Amino acid sequence: MNLNTTTTFAHDNEFQLSITIATPMGNPRGIILFIPGIYETQDMFTSVYEYFTKEQFICASYDHRGTGKSVRIESEAGYLGKDGANGLVQDIHIVIEAISRLHSGLSFFVVTHDYSSLMAVNFLKEYDGHIRACAMINPIALFNGLKRQRFIDKYLSMVTPTFFKNIFLNQCFYKKVEKKSNSQFPFLYTTKGLYHLCEVGYMIHHQGTYYLKRRNLPIFIGVGLKDITRGYGNEMKSLLMSLSYQNIDYRTYPEGTHNLFQDDEKDQLLHDLLLFFTLSL
Repeated sequence: MNLNTTTTFAHDNEFQLSITIATPMGNPRGIILFIPGIYETQDMFTSVYEYFTKEQFICASYDHRGTGKSVRIESEAGYLGKDGANGLVQDIHIVIEAISRLHSGLSFFVVTHDYSSLMAVNFLKEYDGHIRACAMINPIALFNGLKRQRFIDKYLSMVTPTFFKNIFLNQCFYKKVEKKSNSQFPFLYTTKGLYHLCEVGYMIHHQGTYYLKRRNLPIFIGVGLKDITRGYGNEMKSLLMSLSYQNIDYRTYPEGTHNLFQDDEKDQLLHDLLLFFTLSL
């Protein structure tokens, strides 16, 4: 496979998003866009590119605004912009358009991990007709205390500097979402960034209206049974069904942890995803 990097301006032009694209040697059958979750970057997917490029799929991923290589300067890492919640959602569409200009005429598949499942649900409000299928791996659903956490972070973001980062606030958010504590983060979100992450979940029911173009959009949900957040899988399925999506394939992996892309169930997951993509073409 050939591995290349490129950039595109984010939805609101506040950031340049770093994109990695892996292309197969022959004619590609489609494009798989992998979207990282919270405290994650595109690097987590590099190890699976070879599997899919051998099957003639282009693989791509990107760093969210204000994270990884999509940071303007290091001190601003974790800041998601003035309208970060909408930006995170609209950036998915922006990245798809940027890759489509390089590889036109191919079907797109979106794969989310962790918290990016909530970004994808918002993305589907407007763009479910722009992709062939969507896979959510160890998704995060709407969590208890979201409204309260959003309110607290919104208030604190008004009384603290724009790029203020607090490890305690990050720990509180992580514990709410991931249901466990963490004292070591690859980077910290600013207080406003944490508010925008909460807003991503909150606006599913409070912003915009769903006009589904594809009620039968194929959706794959993969959940590791050794993941402490495994309960979110069924909650995400229920959320999608309440939005009238009808074609949902729910799979569990007995030995799977929160990162199915790297644990003992990786081979089975990749096999299942390949079959899912192939049948969705």
